[in-house]
Amino acid sequence: MKLELERNFKASSEKIYNIWIDQSQISLWFGVDVEIEPKVGGKLRFIFDKEKDITTGVYKELVPFSKVSFTWNSMCNGESTGETLVSVFIESISDSTSKIRLEHSGFDNEKMKNTHIEGWMDYFGKWEEKLV
Repeated sequence: MKLELERNFKASSEKIYNIWIDQSQISLWFGVDVEIEPKVGGKLRFIFDKEKDITTGVYKELVPFSKVSFTWNSMCNGESTGETLVSVFIESISDSTSKIRLEHSGFDNEKMKNTHIEGWMDYFGKWEEKLV
């Protein structure tokens, strides 16, 4: 199962891309501690709630200013939600506006997919505020 979300943001495609590969920027955007190695095969670690809610992954593809792809494996209360794949496609609309199309695939069930839709929509809303 896969979810797909799209949103336009008032930022250049370069700025949007750099947010996904700059540790301080991605931490600011997500509002949590993040550790990343921004290279293909490099690791990601999002610490949402100390040792209870951690998401790990590995960068799979980095295409400057147009695509970032990484695995996503959440640990929630000590249980893995399984490995999924997040792909972020960035399209320049103008010098100051970009479209993000986020695909998150590999869900085992509808409930897990819907939970992640809510989470990504929440982050999109927060990101929009920070880019204004």
